[in-house]
Amino acid sequence: MFISEQISELKKNIKSSYGLSLDNQRVFDLESALKERMTLTKISSINDYLELVLSRQGEKELEELVSLLSIGETGFFRTPQQFWALRDFVFPELLKTKRCRDDKKIRMLSAGCATGEEAWTLAIMALESIPEQENFEIEVVGCDLNKKFIEVARGGKYPHKRLKNVDKEFKDKYFDQREGYFYVKSQLKPLVRFIRFNLGNDDYARLSPEEGFDLIFCRNVLIYFDQVALPSILKNFHKILNNPGYLFLGYSESLYGLDSKFSSVYVPGTFYYKKLPAGEQREKGIKAKVKKSAKPWDKFEPHFSLVREQEGPDKLRDKKPLEQVKIEEQVLSEGELWDKAIEWFEQEDFKKAKVYFEKMTRSSVYAGLGYTGLALIFGNLGEQEKAENYLEKAFKEDSFIAEAYYLSGLLAERKENLESAIESYRRAIFLKSDFVMAHFNLGNLYLRLSDLENARREFKVVYSLLKAGMEKVYLSTGWSGESLKSWVKLHLDSVERKTRDYAFRK
Repeated sequence: MFISEQISELKKNIKSSYGLSLDNQRVFDLESALKERMTLTKISSINDYLELVLSRQGEKELEELVSLLSIGETGFFRTPQQFWALRDFVFPELLKTKRCRDDKKIRMLSAGCATGEEAWTLAIMALESIPEQENFEIEVVGCDLNKKFIEVARGGKYPHKRLKNVDKEFKDKYFDQREGYFYVKSQLKPLVRFIRFNLGNDDYARLSPEEGFDLIFCRNVLIYFDQVALPSILKNFHKILNNPGYLFLGYSESLYGLDSKFSSVYVPGTFYYKKLPAGEQREKGIKAKVKKSAKPWDKFEPHFSLVREQEGPDKLRDKKPLEQVKIEEQVLSEGELWDKAIEWFEQEDFKKAKVYFEKMTRSSVYAGLGYTGLALIFGNLGEQEKAENYLEKAFKEDSFIAEAYYLSGLLAERKENLESAIESYRRAIFLKSDFVMAHFNLGNLYLRLSDLENARREFKVVYSLLKAGMEKVYLSTGWSGESLKSWVKLHLDSVERKTRDYAFRK
């Protein structure tokens, strides 16, 4: 058992050296990493270990310790609508530029790649999107601090669950299956390389010594860095990106209001960021043009869609029907079903979450919440029309569900219906005044609209709620209280700067 003062000292050192903010939820991870490293280094005293890592000679050991804190929750084609945008909007624009410049090389970076699934997915997307006869050279670099993750990534061996978003066509084309595992085929191996790298303080010239990157994926990684490290990372991303250059982040990692030199681009179902050339002013936001000849987005089904219409309108893809999914042999009250379903939802096990939500739809009291849960699942999968249909059912059952209005706001944002999104978030807050993510998203919307006063108010509410000791942020898709607090602090600082600038101009 470690003393809290010792853990605090170590957390402080990790934050100053790596920019990583470790909240109370991650103390257990830190203690587990400590035990593992103390065993390997054969140091029995925590005080002796701290003396080592806090000394000048202990930098390498501290790096080994920090690498064990990396998050490895990932999978192929995770958050598929972002890959749809990559294929249908980014690659066509990028290829047009490359052809004009007679540039036959495309370089992509998976930053914080964990065990490599995202990097391999980028390679697959490039092969599927770029005409073979054009002979483009494709290079994907995956980087992560965790040495074990990098070894797994290089091996290219994955259990079935990591490919839950991949259909049979892609599995047959890009993977070999042996003894219950999937192995990346040799045709992909030359396209992808993995290196160990710390986004917080390593030299970015190692990633891009001569040529820049056309595209960076860094999803659900920045939320673990503090407000000092974050601007530096974004500045480095901007520096190593070519022009045009594209950046994909996690959905909650908003750059609104930050001096990041990226402009947001909105496409059906998602958004991404585009590098602003030096000296160019940030635009409030660009809406990408959809070709008239293209199929309607809500009817379009990509190869790696999680939903197959031929299996019925509500069945999630899997070899086993949902009815065969085993759940805990326990009796849960109708209210507890929601908590359990949300637990599975936040772990992205939508199959299990759907079982609980469907049970709730048969309740006389909680049917509205059940339909809201189903809408959350399909909204997360990019199935906008299905999500909206379930929301409609939810509102018919119960018009006082805060979570339903929150999701309604998210769906409205995807359609760039900002007024409707604002109204939905406000209703969610009216019903649930401590709904952190509703306040946070509302603040971001106000910031996009340059309504600094209302943006400041919402961000201050979020900050005060998190300051009160909230560790796990409800419906946040991965935010911890400490990480979100750092992010909000950046937004508040930005709002204050803009307010002073406007006052000075007047």
